[in-house]
Amino acid sequence: MFVWSVALPAAATPRHAPAHRPPSTHLAIAGRDRQSARAYAASTGPGYETAFPQSLVVRVPGGPRHAKIDKLRYACVERDCRFALAEEGDDVTRVDTRSYDVKVVDGRATLPLTLSTDRVPGVFHVRVRPSDARVRDASAPNVVFTLSAR
Repeated sequence: MFVWSVALPAAATPRHAPAHRPPSTHLAIAGRDRQSARAYAASTGPGYETAFPQSLVVRVPGGPRHAKIDKLRYACVERDCRFALAEEGDDVTRVDTRSYDVKVVDGRATLPLTLSTDRVPGVFHVRVRPSDARVRDASAPNVVFTLSAR
């Protein structure tokens, strides 16, 4: 009597589709994240103004795995930090004295920056996040600038 042994493949386990995850909204700083500039007495009132030599540039990834982000909100974190009045281009809209909305163009949002502050020297933080309330991202970068009066 012969006994045939045949290896049968294991029962195929059904592959479940991964749980639906919302699209990613990761942001990345596209330039230097620390800048230093000289602060000067403000001509418009008490305090100091500091014009930074490089614009703040944030890269927004595109594609189907990423959420569509049209605008980013640049905001001062410290209470004594404000954005000085400046000419706004087509891509920049002033929200209040402490924040701007900047349109994303070709995957980048660019803001030329002059800070108005009550103290120098000091370290001030500018937080960049999606301005759309539906697409908040806790991991959005903070851009840090160092102001120094020389």
